[in-house]
Amino acid sequence: MEVRSVAKATRLLEELAKEPGTFGVSELARVVEMDKSSVSRMLRTLEQAGFVAQDATTLRYSLGLSL
Repeated sequence: MEVRSVAKATRLLEELAKEPGTFGVSELARVVEMDKSSVSRMLRTLEQAGFVAQDATTLRYSLGLSL
């Protein structure tokens, strides 16, 4: 049995890991085919855990130090 929210968060992390660089919320939402608000909430949660980091200037996301 799959926990959907965990599967979605995993999908975000996989996309961030595919290529070096940073990604915006809209870009990630489009790639993973989820709405922007859901992606934004998941990224904030992943950021709190250290799995993703947000650039304070560009507001774009990359993998965090915990990974």
